Amino acid sequence: MDADSPIAEVLVEGELSPFEHEALYHLLKKHFRLEEQAYSELLDETIGSRVNILFHHPYEPSSGRPMFLC
Repeated sequence: MDADSPIAEVLVEGELSPFEHEALYHLLKKHFRLEEQAYSELLDETIGSRVNILFHHPYEPSSGRPMFLC
């Protein structure tokens, strides 16, 4: 993956099985540079785990692509 690829930050609240961890890693590494996955405790016990993914992609006005903010 080259240095111009967008970055994906992954925060896992709760626990993932080794299979889930590997599947998520392989899915994201195809298109993104990955930061090390961060884990934190999940306080809501009604949910098994929650995965938050934050994508960083530099915007260059000269590209002509519109910028979307969500």
